[in-house]
Amino acid sequence: MEWSNPFNVVNSMKGLTYYQNFVEILGWMDGKNPLPAPIEASLDPTGACNNRCYYCSSNAYLGKDARRWGIDYMEELLCDLAQWGVKAFCWGGREATLNIRLAEATKMGVMLGMEGAIVTNGVHLPDELMEALLLCNWVGVSVDTTSPEVYKRIRGTDDCDKVWENIGRLARNKARTTIGVRALILPETIDTLYDTAYRARETGADFFLRWRQSGDWL
Repeated sequence: MEWSNPFNVVNSMKGLTYYQNFVEILGWMDGKNPLPAPIEASLDPTGACNNRCYYCSSNAYLGKDARRWGIDYMEELLCDLAQWGVKAFCWGGREATLNIRLAEATKMGVMLGMEGAIVTNGVHLPDELMEALLLCNWVGVSVDTTSPEVYKRIRGTDDCDKVWENIGRLARNKARTTIGVRALILPETIDTLYDTAYRARETGADFFLRWRQSGDWL
C-alpha cells in the first residue's frame, strides 16, 4: 500500500516532491547559498504523558518530567519558523495535548500560514482543543487496539473507549482534516489488528497505519 500512491502519507518517496530543497541543502554544504528552511518542524511542547505504555522509549530518559512550554515561547518560536519559511509544524513529543496552551498555539501557527499536524494518544481532547486541532491538515491518533483489556495491558490506563469516542468526534466534525488511526504491532495487538482497522473505517477515519516497534510501516 505504501507505494500505491506516490503522494500518500506513508510513502517514503514523497520527500522527492521537495527536490529543490535538497538541491539547496547541497548548495549550502558547498557554501553557495544560505541553509534553506526545513519543510516541517516537529515540536514537543511538553514532557508529560497520560499513558504509561510499556514500550515507550521516552520513559527511559524523560521519566516523570512534566515541563511544558509557555505561550510566549511558543508564539515566538512559531513566528520565527513562519518567517524563516517553514511550511508546516507537527506537535509530538510525549503527549502534546497536555500543554494547556496548545489550542492557542495551534490556531496561531495556522494563522501564520503554516500547515498543522499532531500525533496524539487521543485521550485528552476537550472541545476547545479539538476545534483547534481540526484546523490542522492531519491528526494521527495512536490507539493500538479496540480491546479495553489489551489497551490497559499496553498503555496502563482504562481510556480505550474514550479514545475511540474522540476519534469519532474528530471524524464527525472534520472539514478538511485527515484523520489517521495508528496501531503498533505487538504480541498483545496482533489478534486485534483487523478489528482495529475495521473500527477505524466505521468510525470515519481516513486511513489506518500499523507499524512494528522498530518503526517500519506496513
